[in-house]
Amino acid sequence: MTVTDHQVGAVIKTYLKNKRDTITNVMPSSDDRGSADTLSVSDEGKKILFERMERRIAEKAHNGISST
Repeated sequence: MTVTDHQVGAVIKTYLKNKRDTITNVMPSSDDRGSADTLSVSDEGKKILFERMERRIAEKAHNGISST
């Protein structure tokens, strides 16, 4: 499965919109320390991300070597 930049952007945009709506509807108290959001990435997702990062680093290194 391929996740496009557009799909990631849409998810982030929706998340931020929902968070903004939640924040404006709730008055923070002085005792409230807030809640931490958690994110869970599957092993397959991690593998894909690391492979992409590895390719980009290799490309940058190759371009850096060839330009000198």
